[in-house]
Amino acid sequence: MLALTYEDFDLDKGTVRVTKSLSRIGGRDVVGPPKTRQSYRVVTMPGFLTDEVGDYFSWNEGSNPTDRVLPKVTASTLGKALARGARGAGLRRIRVHDLSLNAHREGLQRPSDRGQARTLGSGDNS
Repeated sequence: MLALTYEDFDLDKGTVRVTKSLSRIGGRDVVGPPKTRQSYRVVTMPGFLTDEVGDYFSWNEGSNPTDRVLPKVTASTLGKALARGARGAGLRRIRVHDLSLNAHREGLQRPSDRGQARTLGSGDNS
């Protein structure tokens, strides 16, 4: 998510292409390939999210298509924001990793949703 660039989004189709990942190495952001072949995917966004992303893009007009969409957000800052939000809502701590892991587990519970679990990029699609 943190490695996404403007060119990864197709707002007309409501999709985002996942083709890279972001790691923090030696205090620097390093963009590289996803961990697994299954991590390369095209995800369809719900309409409301496509609209929100479009609004965000309009606020950032003139950005280079290869610029990261969230250049100042790191896994650490996102994790801290999730922790604050969870505390404020009276929920247990939510880790960045939980965002896809919980959706993955839910997808595996119902056979009809296994395709959705594959979309999340996990190799375990039994």
